[in-house]
Amino acid sequence: MLKKCYEKLKMELVLDEKSRKTTFQKRKRSMLKNYYEFSTLCGIDVCMITYGPKQRTIKLASKTCSEL
Repeated sequence: MLKKCYEKLKMELVLDEKSRKTTFQKRKRSMLKNYYEFSTLCGIDVCMITYGPKQRTIKLASKTCSEL
């Protein structure tokens, strides 16, 4: 059986702006997926606030959390 090994990812700023934007979009998409799965599977209200590039704010909330 093949065993997967994951190395610890070194966290540092992505210097290339285009790569940084791409990384942000991919990670945001992944977070949104987890947001919806968490809310659906656990039957709870979830609120998420993300500050994007150039301080653009992205707010997501379940129906009952919309007071944000």
